[in-house]
Amino acid sequence: MECKFLDHGMAIGYDQVVKPCCAWKVNENYNNKFHISKIDIKEFHSYKEIVDAKKKLANGAWPEACYRCKDIEQQDRKDSTRLNGEQAYKNFIDKDITLELRPGNTCNFACQTCWPTASSRVKQYYTKLNLIKDTDINENITDFRYLTELSSRIKTVILLGGEPFYDKNCLKFLKFAETNLTANIIIFTNGSCVDYDFIEKYKGKLTLVFSLDAIGTPAEYVRNGTVWPEVLSNYSKCKNYKNVEQRVNVTTSPYNYHLLEELIDFLIEDWPNVVTFGGAYQPEMSEQSVPIEYREQIILSMDRIIKKLLRTTIEEGQRQNAINAIASISSNLKNKPFNKNLFQRWKSLTLSLDKVKNQKPDDFLLGMLSVEVD
Repeated sequence: MECKFLDHGMAIGYDQVVKPCCAWKVNENYNNKFHISKIDIKEFHSYKEIVDAKKKLANGAWPEACYRCKDIEQQDRKDSTRLNGEQAYKNFIDKDITLELRPGNTCNFACQTCWPTASSRVKQYYTKLNLIKDTDINENITDFRYLTELSSRIKTVILLGGEPFYDKNCLKFLKFAETNLTANIIIFTNGSCVDYDFIEKYKGKLTLVFSLDAIGTPAEYVRNGTVWPEVLSNYSKCKNYKNVEQRVNVTTSPYNYHLLEELIDFLIEDWPNVVTFGGAYQPEMSEQSVPIEYREQIILSMDRIIKKLLRTTIEEGQRQNAINAIASISSNLKNKPFNKNLFQRWKSLTLSLDKVKNQKPDDFLLGMLSVEVD
């Protein structure tokens, strides 16, 4: 086995610790050694910890730091970070680098499937509900000069927040990139506040990944903070820039299984270059939280989506990826038993969050939250 992240990946998060990928497991000793202030970043991939991991994989053994990919691949799944890297880095040579950067977590949205470390607004709500303690998250990656010596090697940047076009530290990075990089910058955005000045000035290619989980008024519930006409306007406007590749990422969950048909109808009209689907990471936001009495109507909707996709002229790979994602949800709804404990956790969290967000969930959730379990 091999992992191309161990040769080409570099992930720097809120803690300012350098890792080969975002899935890499760290401990306190690793954090102390690999803080950006303590390492020679040019030689990151030559450090003993990285070299030893490569040797283990080459001998068919999983390094301890790679437990997430190990767990996924042992389930015979193909969506591990390692396997994704085989495609992402297939054309990389020598010391080419993909940089995944999270300078801060300031966000103007509080999406239902998000979590406190990824969104300052979600953190505020969780704190208000006493679900977490109000501890500080290190959001102080404000100086990017250390990347200058890598600028010629950085081929791709994946910029995450928070909301990159809203977070002040992400905006500082974009200013740095404007004069120091020509890499393809992939920006995950909620679409609320695109920086068109940067788009027009940046010399390299840009890939804007719009996070869309629903359209219209339901989108304003699922992704709290959304003003749909504004997101739609930005989504449409960005299609007109020649240096911008437009993509969409869909996070699936009980919040939007029943809303996917309307979203797919919207996307089919002008399918983006890439549409990716991923389930929410929290177990209580899986298909097993959907009450049995609500599953049939969602499954029928999934069947209609697949039939619509089969009739389109979307690029074959993209069409099959979308069909596989929808078919997987449908299969899980058909075959996975209802888990009342997961449902109760989802229901309790949703009702609590909606109360502090001043939202009315049953306007958009088919009445699922009215279900009582023993």
